[in-house]
Amino acid sequence: MELLRNSKVGTKLNILIAISSIACIVLSLIGFLGLERGKSTSSNMYEDNLLPIERIGIVESNFYHVNMNFMEIMLSKDEKRMNELIREMDGIRKENDHLLKLFEAKVISTKEKELYNTFHETFNELRTQMKKAQELGKSNNEEAYAYYLKEIEPNMQKSIKSIRELILYNSNNAELLQKENNNSAQN
Repeated sequence: MELLRNSKVGTKLNILIAISSIACIVLSLIGFLGLERGKSTSSNMYEDNLLPIERIGIVESNFYHVNMNFMEIMLSKDEKRMNELIREMDGIRKENDHLLKLFEAKVISTKEKELYNTFHETFNELRTQMKKAQELGKSNNEEAYAYYLKEIEPNMQKSIKSIRELILYNSNNAELLQKENNNSAQN
């Protein structure tokens, strides 16, 4: 302070302006770093938690769509319509394969991997059974329906249960990450 008392007014003002400029720069850097950290955590939550939930949700929705098409195949007598439904089901299977590959690439934790593997096993078994039932549905609807009730329906319920556990696990992780982000933003 002794330095400021003995200096001229112009020098005093220059020193005060320099100090306030440095303070503004430091505060701007702190704000920028905070925004970057927020961007990073927000991006991680979106890519690691919310996109996988969306993808698995689409796979679950596709279950119901394939099931609806399968029921129509069993009821339909029109060969052209059956082939159209089968092509649509094949397209849905390809979409599911793509979504599951994207999901599998983002599996992080051991628990999530365990849930995914459980789901994937029942899903593959269900897929095999659906193809068999689809072939039966083309020729013998009663046999296809009996097979559906005995084999496919219980396995579909298992698959849906395991997919919902996976969605719930990812939802809980997203919620936990959101709380952590809020806490770190407040500190």
